[in-house]
Formats: sequence, structure tokens, C-alpha cells
Amino acid sequence: MFDWKTQYREKIISPENAALLLKDNMFIHFGALPSDPWYLAQYIHARSKELNNVVIYGDLMRDMNNWDHISLDNSDNRHIEFRSGYLTPGTRSTWQRKHLHYTPGTVFTDHFRYSREIPRPDIGFFHMTTPDENNTSGFGIGLWDNKINIQKCGLVVAEVQENMLRTAGDNFIDSDLIDYFVIIPDGESPKAPARPERTPVNLEAIDVAAALTASLVNDGDTLEIGVGLASNAVTPHLFDKKDLGYHSELTSPGIAQLYEAGVINGSNKSRDIGKMCVTLLPAQPEDIEIVAQNYADWEVYGVDYIHNPSVIAAQRQMTAINTATMIDLTGQVVFDSVGRDQITGPGGQFEFVIGALYADGGRSIHVLPSLSGENSRFVPEFDAGARVGVPRFLTDIVVSEYGIASLQGKTDRQRAREIISIAHPDHRSELTSKAKHLGIL
Repeated sequence: MFDWKTQYREKIISPENAALLLKDNMFIHFGALPSDPWYLAQYIHARSKELNNVVIYGDLMRDMNNWDHISLDNSDNRHIEFRSGYLTPGTRSTWQRKHLHYTPGTVFTDHFRYSREIPRPDIGFFHMTTPDENNTSGFGIGLWDNKINIQKCGLVVAEVQENMLRTAGDNFIDSDLIDYFVIIPDGESPKAPARPERTPVNLEAIDVAAALTASLVNDGDTLEIGVGLASNAVTPHLFDKKDLGYHSELTSPGIAQLYEAGVINGSNKSRDIGKMCVTLLPAQPEDIEIVAQNYADWEVYGVDYIHNPSVIAAQRQMTAINTATMIDLTGQVVFDSVGRDQITGPGGQFEFVIGALYADGGRSIHVLPSLSGENSRFVPEFDAGARVGVPRFLTDIVVSEYGIASLQGKTDRQRAREIISIAHPDHRSELTSKAKHLGIL
């Protein structure tokens, strides 16, 4: 008779021995938050000066800011080169100091990386649940592309903690695929990275814009709500809606409360009827408690399902709500950078914009305050080096605290007029003048 407990015990190794598995010239994969190996990372970092020509790929890491000395630019004598496709508060300053190499790609396209020119990882390190009686291990509150990548690693090491939440959906893997387990001692927890200073924002303007956005949401819509203050501010304004569905990358603050109130019930969804489908559950304890009490209704899937444009487009009345850092007068959207400075990454916004536009009765909405500090977020044209995340021909509806601009089917001149009409009044005259100079108006 198979004894999964015995097999599990036989695979347990110390964190020091797990770090010793790394050798020169290896390609290593780190799981994406919340499966990032925050505990083992410190042991791997301690060996950094011993190692040469090692590459570590990790998209969503909590804290890599102390890895400065290990990535040597323009040198053949590097110790460890760290790569990431998404910057977090814990990795952003590392990129700014040129000790992290950014690799563009959306979360949907990232999982193809190891099937092309990039070699498959020699070792993958993940943060996971302990095995259960079915000999499966879960990925906690989020999946992303962790299940896809774990199957592409030559060797798999899982750091595990007791009492991690298990979820419904596709958020687990056969423990036979894990070669070694490292037990995280009781009381250990990841260090919270220092939050960078934010540009002052007008919360009243954001709330007005969010209320206008909520007015566009119809009963029976299936929602995606992306990361950002403006998009997250929409949820408190949705409690008067009925029969909403949810199919989204993230579980934004307030979504669990809308579910508990019966506003989001998924009854009108075209697929996964009655289910809240995400790739990342909320982190707030009060929200997780709601999820845990209604386990079967919350399903966690990988990016190959949640972010698949054909899956998104299959939901009737699919409404994607996202934010932006800047939009030009033609409708081009920048959302993960400021000028040449990378601040986050594409995430899944691009796929949800496409999927929502292709859906029957679907819409894509970008909500943002009109100002960043005293500067207009609506500009005649972008500065050199701006990273366009959504091309102008896919931008649909734009909302600020000054109104709603609908761009689909409009000429360049009409688009410019629509966008200027929702810009801050102090900037409209200058926008109009520059638009005329550029030949847009």
C-alpha cells in the first residue's frame, strides 16, 4: 500500500542542502508570488559569491533588494543574474540600480518562455503546501504560471508551511513531481519590503471616477478588475448591481464582500456558472475568511485559462476595468511604466482588453484620475521611451473624474476631442493647442 507520509518524510532536506543543489552555469526558476521561495532565497543568496554564471528567473518576488552585488553588468564573470518580467515593491529598486534584468512579456505569454530559445530550468524552487492524503501539494492563494513551470524544471524543490490555504479549481499538483521538501520553521515569515513613496493622489477625484465607471456596469456583467487605486475604487460603488460574475487575474479588495452580499453570484456567466474564477485570491484576512467559508465557489486556475483571450471572450457581457499611468490623444495607453522607468509589468491587462472587446456585449474600461501631482495624465503624445501597453485601436472607454470618453469607432479628431473633454480643466487649453500643432485637430 502506498504510504505518502513516508515518501514525504524521505524527501525532506535542510535549507542549506537545498541551496547546495545549485551549481555553476545553471538556469534556475523561482515560483511567482505567493509561491515565491522567500525562505530558501536567503540561503541561495548566501552562496552567491561561490557561484558563477547562474541565471535565476522569478517574475513576482517579494524582496530581492539585497541581491545587488551578484549581477555584474557587461561582464563575463557574473555570479548570479536575476531576471524578472514584473517588478514589485521588493524588486523595483533592484532594477533601478541595474542589478535585475527586465524581460518583457504578459503573464499569459510568459509561460511559453521555456518552450523556445530559453533553456528549461535545471532547478525550480517553489513555496507550497505540505502534501495531503491524496498525495497532492497546492500553491496557496495563487497559481499564475507556477503549475506550468514546475513541470518544466529538471529538479523541483518545495519549501512548505503547515496550514496554508488549499483552494478549489486547478491549484494543486501531484507531489511525486516534487523531488525535495524543505520545512519552514514555525514563526518564520517573509520580510515586507519597504514601500516606495507614491506620487500624491487626489482620492476624491479617484472616487468620482470610480463612481462614473460603476455606472457603466450593467446587471449580469462578468467583471475583471485590475491592480491600481482607481480600478480598485470601483468595487464600493457596485453594491446596487445584480447578478454580476467574476473572471479576473486578481481578487480586488471588496470583491469578497460583493460576493457575500450576493451582488456577485456568477449566475449570468456563460461558463463556470456560479463560480468566482481567479489566479490570485485576496490577501486580506477578512476576505480570505469569506473565501474559506465558501470554498467550493472560489476556483483558482493558471494563466493559461484565466488569461486566455478566447476564454475571456466566451463570457457574454465581459467588462474589463483597468487603470493607466498615461493616455495620449490617439488613445494609446501606458500602464506599467513612466517614461523609460519600468514600475510594474504588463500583467494580464492586454489579454483582458482583447477578450472583453471580443466578447458578446463586452467592454474594456480604463479609469484614472486626470492628474498625477499637477501633471496631466492625458498628453498630446508620449515622451521618447514610453512603453505602450494597449494600442490605440484596442482602447475602448476611458473614464476620469471629469467624464466618460468612448473611443471605439471614432476618428483621430473625435478621439482627441473626447479625451480632452475628460482632462483636467487646467490642461484642456494646452492639450487643444498642441493637438492642433500636431495636426490631430
